[in-house]
Formats: sequence, C-alpha cells, structure tokens
Amino acid sequence: MAHALFAVVCDGYGAPGSPALTVAADVLYGAAAVLAVAVIQRITARQAAGIAAEAAVPAGAVAPAPAGPPQPA
Repeated sequence: MAHALFAVVCDGYGAPGSPALTVAADVLYGAAAVLAVAVIQRITARQAAGIAAEAAVPAGAVAPAPAGPPQPA
C-alpha cells in the first residue's frame, strides 16, 4: 500500500519525477516482495508439518472427541 501511495505521489502530486520519492517507492516494493516470500515459506512449512502429522496417524484411526464443550477464553 505504501508503494502505491508513493507511486501516486511520484507520478503527479507534488513532485513528479522526484528521484528521492521514486527510490523510496522502489525500496518499499522490494520490501513487500521480501515479506511475500517470508509468508509463502511459513505457509509451506505449516503445510509440510500438517502432512507429516497426518502421515503419522495410522489409517482408519479416529481422533478422540473433546472432553466437553469449548470454554470461553
């Protein structure tokens, strides 16, 4: 979102073509890419852990039912 804001500012509001704002927008775009990669890696790790946990359960096994209704936190 910050990249989009800086891009709008660079393109027409206040300082069109400002090198400083253009560089700031590009840095924010790069940071967003790094964060996206981190999120994808976390999702992949959780999926792999879920698959490993599922593989450890014998075929036909059923998880035990909870002892009672959920309690409010």
